[in-house]
This record gives sequence, structure tokens and C-alpha cells, in this order.
Amino acid sequence: MSAIWPQLKAKSNHEFATAIEKIKLEYYIPIPAAKLDFGQQPTGEDKPQDRFFGLLMLRRKLATAAFELGCKRKFPRYDFACVWYLHQQGKSREYIKKLFPFEEMECVVHCWMPLHRLFGLT
Repeated sequence: MSAIWPQLKAKSNHEFATAIEKIKLEYYIPIPAAKLDFGQQPTGEDKPQDRFFGLLMLRRKLATAAFELGCKRKFPRYDFACVWYLHQQGKSREYIKKLFPFEEMECVVHCWMPLHRLFGLT
């Protein structure tokens, strides 16, 4: 990669961006990335301006981006904090399960016993 940098440095912004997109996978490690449009109108649970649901949108987008790159990214502590927050807010099990399907919550469920009771698991 160090041999490529002097060539890239001399390019215009557009040429630089195009060249970066074409760099071979052997020169870098793909990193999941996500973008959150704060100007997007809220729809359902997608509320980018909301401090809770905006972060939840970002978490979902990062998980999707990681999956598309072939890596598994889990966020057990964040998921636990979200579920606990929603539980403390009096949200129903059904509502929480809708936001966090069991596949996403498997690690959290087995790590923290309070969630066993919350989800009615044995």
C-alpha cells in the first residue's frame, strides 16, 4: 500500500475516490460502514432524529453492512442496554421481540439472566 500512496496523493479528489474504489482487496481490510440520514422523515420505528431509534437504525445498518462483507458483528452489550431500556419504559415483550428478533438476541439472552424472564425463555 505504501507504494500506491504517492500515486494517489497526486490525483484530484474525483480521481482519488475512483482509484480507492478500485484498490485490490489484498491491500486493505474491509470495514463495515453505515450512514444515517438525519433529514429522513420518520416512518414506523425508523426515526433518525430520535436519540434512541436513530442509534438503533445505525446499529441495524452496521450489522447489515458487516453481514454483506461476510463478517459477523454482534453488539450484545448495546442490545442488552436497548432491551433493558425498553423494558424499563414499560414496552411489551411483543414490541421488544419485533425490534430484536431472537437471532440477533441469542448471545444476549444466554449471557444475561434477566432477559430469560423478559422473553419468557427457560
